Amino acid sequence: MRDILKNYFEGRVDVAFAFLFGSAIRGKIRKEGDVDVGVYFWPEKDIEWEAFGKVYPGEARIGLDLERILKKEVDLIVLNRARSILADEIVRKGHPIIIKDKGLFMDFLCIVSDEAEYVRDWLSTYYLETRLVSGR
Repeated sequence: MRDILKNYFEGRVDVAFAFLFGSAIRGKIRKEGDVDVGVYFWPEKDIEWEAFGKVYPGEARIGLDLERILKKEVDLIVLNRARSILADEIVRKGHPIIIKDKGLFMDFLCIVSDEAEYVRDWLSTYYLETRLVSGR
């Protein structure tokens, strides 16, 4: 499957990197299950992350193409607008399909990992404080 996906993304000039994640990398795709793919589109200027509301011209086509090629439902996550915690999980635990620019990828990884760590720490502190206040 990764070779099929790699060949597809090599022909996409709008995608900087793509990752396979979820059950597909654990070898546990059920017959009726979907395939999880994260894509990062080339940014217009600087690194894009949590670019909520931004729609990329090729994203709908990619989803349809992948479903046709793989003959499976595809859950396409656009990493440019994914929450930092999700983007961090995908790029750290997922399997790279293609990385066309390692520098861009490393910059993105550093930013989302740092932000995800900050959010996790904040959530952990908030959770502990809430439990202490409520006495649970």
